[in-house]
Amino acid sequence: MKTIFYLLFLLPMMIFGQSHGIEINASIPGDSIKMKDVYFKTYSLRDIKSDNGLLVIFTSNTCPFVKAWEKSYSGIYTLAENNGIGMALINSNEAFRETTESVSEMKKVMESYEYSMIPYLADKDSELADLFDANTTPHVFLFNSDGILVYRGSIDDMFENKDRSITKNYLFDALIAVGNGQTPKVQTTKNIGCSIKRVKMNSEKKSYQVIE
Repeated sequence: MKTIFYLLFLLPMMIFGQSHGIEINASIPGDSIKMKDVYFKTYSLRDIKSDNGLLVIFTSNTCPFVKAWEKSYSGIYTLAENNGIGMALINSNEAFRETTESVSEMKKVMESYEYSMIPYLADKDSELADLFDANTTPHVFLFNSDGILVYRGSIDDMFENKDRSITKNYLFDALIAVGNGQTPKVQTTKNIGCSIKRVKMNSEKKSYQVIE
């Protein structure tokens, strides 16, 4: 009952069933932008990209959709690594950076779900999210060895099914294809999740706006 209430409360901040983001065949945007992880180590996407490609997942600390998928992050990382693909998690919720989406909260969440091997980076002013045209958490972008986008969208079809069963492992299939030097059969799917909380500047103060 508590979970249902929480979902209803968050409903205005969620985005359902859209296909959004930079176009397939686009190059990695902002790959030289430096970001700090939860241990204050500095990375760029160029640093993280491996021989066969790069996986970028925009994520958050609090979104219930992320919570449903977050337990799979370590397995995704292992599969990506085994296929020669670097992986980064990006937190672009700049509007809540001093509260629920702070770096200290990022560290707590990451360690509680045991994916501390993955760089979890704070995207200052949502700069990278803007360049990627990312709009949900989670939101997946997979690039091949040439830094070309070959898959964009969701991790799997969990929230497309009423019983929350997983029948299509979009990202896992795409990672294996890219690891084998192939183009994924499915290149775009609907990204479903909570909206990224960007900061909108006005003359008096900062306030967040939800990008629909």
